[in-house]
Amino acid sequence: MSALDFCAEVLIEGRIRGAGLGDSMAVWDRCMGYEYTDGLSRGRLRRDYGLVEIIFEQYDTGWHATGIEIQAYRLGRFGVGIVPQVLASYFGAVESRVNAKELLETVAAKGFGIEAVHEEGARTHAYRVDSSGGVVYVLMAETRTMKVPSVGDVWTVVLELPDEE
Repeated sequence: MSALDFCAEVLIEGRIRGAGLGDSMAVWDRCMGYEYTDGLSRGRLRRDYGLVEIIFEQYDTGWHATGIEIQAYRLGRFGVGIVPQVLASYFGAVESRVNAKELLETVAAKGFGIEAVHEEGARTHAYRVDSSGGVVYVLMAETRTMKVPSVGDVWTVVLELPDEE
């Protein structure tokens, strides 16, 4: 599976190895393993697996995932070393970038609507996947510190639980 296929699968299914939004920390541990770094800020826990980050918030029933982020830009900086060990078997040769147009076309071909979310003056443009609520952030300005990704590549893919009203 390529990084593009992985991003598409997460946008379409809303899950990684069986774990998804709303699942407990224990479920994520079973699916992703224990090779991560945690950071706690403002009552949220960010579990960093390298290519993938999971955001947890604490409820009466414990810590549950409220966000999934695929940090695609890290592929260009760190290559295969950034792919969590539990996902490495799914990837062949890991490409250093994910082309946003190809990703959005792949998701649209599966019947998912894509809506542009305009951000004035932003270094990225955002595209929302209607059914899953996932957002693809596309790099729209060159970065000074990195040659990869470049304009038109995916910066990050984000899925979040909707705010309760």
